[in-house]
Amino acid sequence: PVVPVVIKGTREILPKGRLWFSFKRKEVQVFVGSPIETQGYSLKQRKELSDLVRAQMERLLALSK
Repeated sequence: PVVPVVIKGTREILPKGRLWFSFKRKEVQVFVGSPIETQGYSLKQRKELSDLVRAQMERLLALSK
């Protein structure tokens, strides 16, 4: 199975383009989705599976707001 995971808040710790992270206390949230069974998907269906995982990750992120 594939377990979708979303990690929110890391950009505040290590902004894009910075080489070192901030030592200031920041909040990071981790959201774990339900396992998605991969058995039964063929190589030709990898885009469908990828879309399913991405959709679940987007739902997790939307719930975090």
